[in-house]
Amino acid sequence: MSTATPINRKNNFDFLRLLFFKLRTIRLIPASIVITYIFAYSSWHLIEKRMLTYKNLIK
Repeated sequence: MSTATPINRKNNFDFLRLLFFKLRTIRLIPASIVITYIFAYSSWHLIEKRMLTYKNLIK
């Protein structure tokens, strides 16, 4: 019986994509921070703010 794990092609493809686009950790960290900030800001203004008004109406 072989105990070797099969090659995961998705992880291999992700690694090759990082190499092809020359993405490095130093570039990915600021990009992910900016994207996270955009999603958090839009989530607050589109969803959370309205739900807070509904919550205050119920009290």
